Amino acid sequence: MRNAIPYPMASFVFNLGGDFKSADKTKPGLCQEKTIAGLQMYGDLLKTYGAVGASNHSFPQVVELLGQGKVAMTHESSNEFSNIVKFPGRAEDLAIKVLPPGKETGISKPVAFGWGLSMSNFSKRKEATWLFMQWATSPEIEARLIQAGVAPPRSSVFDGADMKKFTDELPIRKSWADAIRQISKTGTGDYASPTDKVPQTREIIGKVVQDYLLGNNTIKDGACEADKALLALQ
Repeated sequence: MRNAIPYPMASFVFNLGGDFKSADKTKPGLCQEKTIAGLQMYGDLLKTYGAVGASNHSFPQVVELLGQGKVAMTHESSNEFSNIVKFPGRAEDLAIKVLPPGKETGISKPVAFGWGLSMSNFSKRKEATWLFMQWATSPEIEARLIQAGVAPPRSSVFDGADMKKFTDELPIRKSWADAIRQISKTGTGDYASPTDKVPQTREIIGKVVQDYLLGNNTIKDGACEADKALLALQ
């Protein structure tokens, strides 16, 4: 589904030297040569090797297909690790690596961002909310969440004894933790053209690939048309 495409696709664009913004970072940049190359590679991989119906898939469908052993490989969020290894046999026959850097550029720039907690200024129970937030983000609770395959944002917990025990039990857990360490150092949360209208932006960017998969447009023409639509959102 096109709204989710920019998340996994962005690393292909960045690793091939492209960007979703123009060189001066003030305008959309999908119609740039290296950005088109990244969009083309992602589109070709999905078109040639993707599962049937890939244009209608998002991460829930991808997780199910990989978990059931119906696809051999996927480029997906580290957040889906626990959902995938719940399937019988997947913790033993899968491995995890960060998307390889671009062959010519040597760039490795994965998309990396985390979840957070916040309190509304309109909350009528701020004291209780604040207590919950402190509890939910405490080292003790984060250590418990490790067992559910949730990566702890606290470095003291991530590098602590509970995490080491969890990752030492299975090779796939260690490779998951190693990948998270890598993307935390080299990743970016900036994966769209300049605008604060992010949902609409994702729709427009994703449509470039979806139209290509359906044979409705070329990647280059779609990217250049998308830049005009993205510019209108600024």
